[in-house]
Amino acid sequence: MLILVFLLFSSVDLQISGATTDTLTLGQSLPWNQTLVSKGGNFELGLFSPGKSKKHYIGIWFKKVSKQTVVWVANRDRPILDPSASRFTLSDRGELLLRATPSNTLLWSSNASSPSPPRTTVATLQDDGNLVVRSNATATASASVAWQSFDHPTDTWLPGARLGYDRARGVHSFLTSWTDSENPAPGAFSMEIDPRGQAKFDLLAGSTHQYWTTGVWDGEVFENVPEMRSGYFDGVPYAPNASVNFFSYKNRVPGIGNFVLEVNGQMQRRQWSPEAGKWILFCSEPHDGCDVYGSCGPFGVCSNTSSAMCECPAAFAPRSRGDWKLGNTAAGCVRRTKLDCPNDGFLKLPYAVELPGGSAEAAGARSDKTCALSCLRDCSCTAYAYDAAKCLVWNGELVNLKTLPGDQGIAGAVVLHVRVAASEVPPPAAHHSWRKSMVILCSSVSGVVLLMAGLIIVVAVAVVLRKRRGKGKDEEGDRPTMGLVVQQLEGVADVGLPPIPSRLHMLAMMNNGSKLDTEV
Repeated sequence: MLILVFLLFSSVDLQISGATTDTLTLGQSLPWNQTLVSKGGNFELGLFSPGKSKKHYIGIWFKKVSKQTVVWVANRDRPILDPSASRFTLSDRGELLLRATPSNTLLWSSNASSPSPPRTTVATLQDDGNLVVRSNATATASASVAWQSFDHPTDTWLPGARLGYDRARGVHSFLTSWTDSENPAPGAFSMEIDPRGQAKFDLLAGSTHQYWTTGVWDGEVFENVPEMRSGYFDGVPYAPNASVNFFSYKNRVPGIGNFVLEVNGQMQRRQWSPEAGKWILFCSEPHDGCDVYGSCGPFGVCSNTSSAMCECPAAFAPRSRGDWKLGNTAAGCVRRTKLDCPNDGFLKLPYAVELPGGSAEAAGARSDKTCALSCLRDCSCTAYAYDAAKCLVWNGELVNLKTLPGDQGIAGAVVLHVRVAASEVPPPAAHHSWRKSMVILCSSVSGVVLLMAGLIIVVAVAVVLRKRRGKGKDEEGDRPTMGLVVQQLEGVADVGLPPIPSRLHMLAMMNNGSKLDTEV
């Protein structure tokens, strides 16, 4: 009977009361609408939804920062769709579990359990932001720690946390950026300590390509971080093949601060300003955002002179416009029109760029035209560049395209030609100029012709009007003599109508034979 009662109680899902607490005990769950708050009120743990996303995650954030800033996420790549149907629990085996109910689907686990943990085992959110599972709530020795979030950071390095590896404990802690500002899933960039044991950190793209390093620590500062002050970091002396290599740091400036690996691949040191109500940036590495390898993705062009650091060349568009709006440009650009090899063409980039790596020289191509033909015949060739000495061609996606500074992007610089569909190729510049010139010429000629025609009409009208003003003045030979007039009046002679004056006859001829009535 006692065994039955024990089993019933051990299977009950205990929930914490509504009072603020920083601890979960064995078998206790955190209600979806409640949080854990560290003892000093510095940090808070609970469900959150980043930005406008409708997905939810278990995370830790600064309690005293007005703009919610998340420093750790449990279920990075397995979000909660219905927050009310979720349960965050410290199981009877001493393991932190996040499940979706009622299916009881496991979304995340601390992966640290014991067949029979002490009944005093607790999970506590400490005032330094570390979530710790330990065998006793009052124990402080590291031996009592079964699991801690500091060993599994996401994109943020907090003061007091160790970043590096401890092979004896099986711990390898490193930072990984978010995918974008609304998705905490692991992104494209990471920060890791040198795996060979050197006292330095490397920034990596895709976990393999190093694009920046702190330089070696000399016992006081890292050589590539001039902003550092001595006494900022604590580390272990370099030892080849050492089983331990890590660094931690302390916040020398009073207040709230951290290191964060941003979505764009830059490592930033920030300090919260309560007066300004925002984060103040101390330093950003690398300084030039375009030095982050592949920050703009395949075919994306990085520029520090435009309002948007990343842009797509003409005939290309972002692979995901939604991701670009959220700061994730790592997916790069795609062609607007599919290729149709060999009926393609090339787009000449209108700016000088630092040529990407991975090129090969096309032997035998000794002109821009033959270089283009060499690339065009190879359906896998995506770009070419000719510098009057050799022909360089690229296969596959172009990564790490960067515009050159103004003093380097001068006339005569090597120009990159990117393969695009024939319909995306603009008309040749010469043909375009000829058409433009013809339009201007035709417009000018038409204007002159119209002006001359107008002048001719004006002159003709003036002549006609002048002649018409004198139409009543007959020529001397057209008038009858006085003798004929007397004979007519006496009835002696029939004079008849006088002949048409010569001027009127001429006017009649000008009007194409129109009739003219003359009245004497």
